[in-house]
Amino acid sequence: MKENTSISERLLKVIEHLNLNPNSFGLSLGYKRSQVIYDITDADKKRELAGLKPVKPSTEFYERFLNSEYSEIFRIEWLITGEGEMLKRKPYDSGDSYQDNENRVKDGRAAYNLSRIDKLLDIVESQQKVAAKDCNTINNLSETIKELTKKKNGNNGNNDIAGAV
Repeated sequence: MKENTSISERLLKVIEHLNLNPNSFGLSLGYKRSQVIYDITDADKKRELAGLKPVKPSTEFYERFLNSEYSEIFRIEWLITGEGEMLKRKPYDSGDSYQDNENRVKDGRAAYNLSRIDKLLDIVESQQKVAAKDCNTINNLSETIKELTKKKNGNNGNNDIAGAV
């Protein structure tokens, strides 16, 4: 069964089926910026209006898709050509239930969420190190101020802190 759809429409169907948005889908494929996904999904209409050819996914995009958990769910042939079925297995086929397919999608989302959590934990750890350095600097400055104050007060009324150094 061949649908008369563009790659951008098929990619949007994948994203919709996963209950994601283009940004989270792009991040889940390992893109630091999801602009690649937006370029593909928004391309047809905008580029057509501008008289330009649509943006086609790169080989890198397909490699990332094939190396992702999504390749377990979606047929790459369908994504590329629009021919055949979108899902590798239909619900209730080969002993699979609709719930099995839903669980695979949830597992994909969980893997994405875990990778995001790991990245956030790395950021928090980095920020904690910076905060610890800042606290150390503040403690050192506090000690320096105390020493200068003692020297100033012991300097018989001389108000020049610089002179105490």
